[in-house]
Amino acid sequence: MNLTNPAITKVNGRNMKTLDFDTVISVINRILDGVLSREDAATWAMDLRIADDKGEVQYHPAELQPLLWESILFLEGVDLKDAPDSYLHNEHDIREFLKSLQK
Repeated sequence: MNLTNPAITKVNGRNMKTLDFDTVISVINRILDGVLSREDAATWAMDLRIADDKGEVQYHPAELQPLLWESILFLEGVDLKDAPDSYLHNEHDIREFLKSLQK
């Protein structure tokens, strides 16, 4: 997988992943540019969701947590197919999601 993992820091003896807005934007752009597969992006997002379920994700800045969480959920499903040769979220959907983040 050609994807940078979130920064990991120790907080109260626990390894915490830090997720920021620029990383999310980069992942989405890399999907659109064909540099990152949808499957790798979805796996990355799933790993973050699992870490969040364990309380091991810090959102930076904290006030963007709802937006970053929405991004994780969107990216986790970016590889879902609605037919053998088409994705549920087409390229237009991904671009629209990216635009919604940048408002």
